[in-house]
Amino acid sequence: MLDAESGWRGSRDASWVIEHADPYAESPLESLGRLAFIEHCLPAPASNAWIDTAAGRYRVDHLLADRWLAFERDGSLEYDNRPDAGRVVADQRECEWKLREAGLEVVRYGWELARHDRKQLAERFAAVIERCPVRQEPFPWWRPRLLV
Repeated sequence: MLDAESGWRGSRDASWVIEHADPYAESPLESLGRLAFIEHCLPAPASNAWIDTAAGRYRVDHLLADRWLAFERDGSLEYDNRPDAGRVVADQRECEWKLREAGLEVVRYGWELARHDRKQLAERFAAVIERCPVRQEPFPWWRPRLLV
């Protein structure tokens, strides 16, 4: 379809979106976080990677496996108007603890920077990436195949 409309207004933007789209991204906040990597020429992470540890199975929003570095988005929709918000936050902290025990560095980010200041978000990401050198063995991860 894009080839047929290559001269139309917006077709260049549509082409860019198709080239950079990630079918594993599940939320607008994850997509904006990933966009910070792309816009600022940072290594592209794997989205929604599953990790098996001695403590259990966890899914991280973004993973740079070669640096043992996970990025987690903090979306307030998970907490707003929920009677179990305290449990959600406690579970999130426990998951982060287990990921760190497994050797991963965990970085959190939120809506404000992802939506309104991706340059600053990317600078934060870059600083953490700089501190976490590439390792000889990537952190093992997996994800199920998408059904298309």
